[in-house]
Amino acid sequence: MTASRADARASGVVALLAEAARRYDASPELRVAARRAARSGFGGGAAWMAQAMAAIRGAAGASTPSAADRAAATRLGFTKYGAASAALLLVGGAATTAFLAGRPVLAAALAAAAGAAFYLVEAQGAFAFPALVDGATDPWRRSRELVCAAGGTGPVAARTVVIAAAMLGGGFLGRGFLRSWCVGALAVALWYEALRR
Repeated sequence: MTASRADARASGVVALLAEAARRYDASPELRVAARRAARSGFGGGAAWMAQAMAAIRGAAGASTPSAADRAAATRLGFTKYGAASAALLLVGGAATTAFLAGRPVLAAALAAAAGAAFYLVEAQGAFAFPALVDGATDPWRRSRELVCAAGGTGPVAARTVVIAAAMLGGGFLGRGFLRSWCVGALAVALWYEALRR
């Protein structure tokens, strides 16, 4: 493992989120682009991530994703979150069955495991969107390579949970829902950049 990949593994997720917030707040371009992307689903998110990654790399701008790229981003988003949701529903269904069978302790354990199942599956594609935006021919394979470089599924899932909590919870803490979502996405892009070197 190279020194930069080891550094990317060791750096804290809180520091990653703080750097992402600093960069987002300092970029009027990213904030304006975020408002446009918010109305365009996964395709708009991919366009925004392309602009964010260009900013991270110090490039003047990002090319606008083609219709095919936007369609690929939409398929990727539905596949990634569909698979993670299926894992959650499968384990959640087992929790419901246990509860209805009068086994509340098992039901509680399975209910907790359902959330873990979502993130363990979702972690496999943690870097799939940045990889897609970066032109990877197989973003899933590239994501899996980077998950391994980042320490494997467990550590990546743990970091992803923290990033997701910041993305989803930031709005309720008065930090703005769109801003919180973008800061989390930017944190993933920064993480990707550190790992790919």
